[in-house]
Amino acid sequence: MVSAGPAIDEAGFGMAMNFVQTKTMRDTAALMDCLCVTQPGDPFEVRRPDRPYREFLKPPAKSLRIAWCNSPLIADTPVDPEIAAATEATAKRLEGLGYSVEYAAPPFDHVEATLVMLDHWFFGFDKRLDAYADRMGRAVGPDTVEPVVLKIYEMAKTLSPDRFMAAIDWMNRARRSLGAFFETFDILLTPTCAVPSPPHGLYGLNIENMEAADYAVYADKPVQFCFMYNVMGAPAISLPLAMHSSGLPIGIQFGAKPQHDELLLGICALLGEDRPWTGVVPALGIG
Repeated sequence: MVSAGPAIDEAGFGMAMNFVQTKTMRDTAALMDCLCVTQPGDPFEVRRPDRPYREFLKPPAKSLRIAWCNSPLIADTPVDPEIAAATEATAKRLEGLGYSVEYAAPPFDHVEATLVMLDHWFFGFDKRLDAYADRMGRAVGPDTVEPVVLKIYEMAKTLSPDRFMAAIDWMNRARRSLGAFFETFDILLTPTCAVPSPPHGLYGLNIENMEAADYAVYADKPVQFCFMYNVMGAPAISLPLAMHSSGLPIGIQFGAKPQHDELLLGICALLGEDRPWTGVVPALGIG
């Protein structure tokens, strides 16, 4: 866990944090050793393993229990066939390397989570925009914010403390359910995204006539396998282990239980050696 302190608070009530993009697992581990340090006054305890993260960059024990899933978590959003196949191929490769691998879907209703999170993420959002508007001397409206932002602003005005507290209660139950899943399995392997990288602007905030709830579900469809880790406060990592016929890399995601980042380092380092990606460069079209 990377502390947000001391300059700012924990983003999204602790549901989001910053890290870095790296080319190698060696760099990932080195930066974790550098950045995963508790800051004075942190509201969250940062668990660290009994030795530096860089010492976990070796094949983990064969007793590691790995689940994999390439079924959509949003029913009407099928996973791209090439991405689904790459996920399955990665699971089979790990099985071939001697690990226990089992197909298992996580207990997570993504649509319900997205709708509940509107009451959590955007509680007080209208107050924030109003404060910006006061400082700028410009009212919040269709001439100053994008259409989707305006819809979220209007929705935020309807949120009550009761709805906010109900969302926190739902998050607790979701975390407990996912926590039980990760007592059975050490690692969950899924696609990172359900579809290849879409054209720029397809999920932009300038879409007209779309309510906040509809946009939230729509925008979450490509990244439906990622959101559970925000809710759970658990580590996850994406590796570019395959290439799509479109010429774009396919991300394969690995997640683990909260504050057990070291479980991911060894298996990802192993795959980095077995299926190296550092020399893979997509074709560049220059007009």
